[in-house]
Amino acid sequence: MLLALSAALVVIGCTERQVHMTGASGTIAWQVTDFRIVAWSVQGTPRDLYTFTLVLQETQGNALTFRQVVSRLTHPSIPTLPQQSSVLWQLRPHGELRQPFSFLFCTTDACKHAAAMAPWSLDLALLGID
Repeated sequence: MLLALSAALVVIGCTERQVHMTGASGTIAWQVTDFRIVAWSVQGTPRDLYTFTLVLQETQGNALTFRQVVSRLTHPSIPTLPQQSSVLWQLRPHGELRQPFSFLFCTTDACKHAAAMAPWSLDLALLGID
């Protein structure tokens, strides 16, 4: 059986932030914790690195194995492609799994200007089997 969990973070501008912190999908409850903005440098230009921990809790007594993470940072005026990673995360029945994430926000000057006008969102999909 294929399981997909989708979580979304919404970031408005480069200084304000609104984070959707909790949710549920199937037998999993999730929450975002430890959300931080860290000053980072990309080729000598200051940028914002966003970090957080995704906490997954299995709620119905099923063991789950995640094998793939697909993430996409989106903005209404800037096209982006999804990023795909292979993983091997195991979530025990009624267990908890914590996974750190980070992404660079505003990696170009065009992004900085666009970010002030509309929110960004980070969508995560975790694919696996039960």
